Amino acid sequence: MSRGVKSDSVETRQVKIQRVAKGESTHVVDFVASEEPLGISINYWEKGRSVQRDLSITMRTPGDDENLAIGFLYSEGFIDSIHSIEKIEAKDNRIHLDLSKEVDLSEKKFKRNFFSTSSCGVCGKAELEALNLSDCRPINDELIVTADVIDCLDEKMFERQNAFSETGGIHACGLFSATGDLISLKEDIGRHNALDKLIGGQISSGAFPFTGKILLLSGRVGYEMAQKSAKAGVSLVVAIGAPSSLAVEILDTFGITLVGFLRPNQFNIYTHPKRIAG
Repeated sequence: MSRGVKSDSVETRQVKIQRVAKGESTHVVDFVASEEPLGISINYWEKGRSVQRDLSITMRTPGDDENLAIGFLYSEGFIDSIHSIEKIEAKDNRIHLDLSKEVDLSEKKFKRNFFSTSSCGVCGKAELEALNLSDCRPINDELIVTADVIDCLDEKMFERQNAFSETGGIHACGLFSATGDLISLKEDIGRHNALDKLIGGQISSGAFPFTGKILLLSGRVGYEMAQKSAKAGVSLVVAIGAPSSLAVEILDTFGITLVGFLRPNQFNIYTHPKRIAG
């Protein structure tokens, strides 16, 4: 297996495989999505002294690690803006962030067991209370999106999914304007990592929150994706896959429109249909 092949900002790898088709076998080179652990640690201030803490290990596709870490810290309530971070250092499969003295971290934020696989970002919550959404605020805007705009989102994102085109095994999250213009796209083998990269990238560029915009998810919508979407303040979530009951409940509670099962000329509206015109 050879490594170091990159598609935009994420890494893929070449592997030698044996392909069987129509009774014939051939040896070819294929691409697979890279998956490696990323350790995230922070330095913060507690009672006037500096404290270092290993915070998370997440299985991710290498690339855009700084934005992944920023988005993760924001989604989990450790920071509220880019100004909460004084310094970021990345080396190999570790990334360390120094937080400013103004950041107040209570112990309850550390109750979650932050080991997450590439398929599930919420596995390992220490207590049900750790799933609270107290930092999220209801969305009340005047966004109106036409059905024609929604129909075109998947095609526009797919055209830019270079890593998916190479591997067929990677998730994507795309941020769009109300008129369907692609603002930013992030890919990762973990759907929650792709969304953290998107959130972190927008925080870093000063284009945050997501209010008045459309978020397109390549897969299903479970708790983790709904929580991150609500935390990012997005107005409309569109998913190619299915939502869970808890995701529907969360997005409905916070005034966010949810569209699922996006197909050519077809989709389901689960919450707040007022934002979808015609």
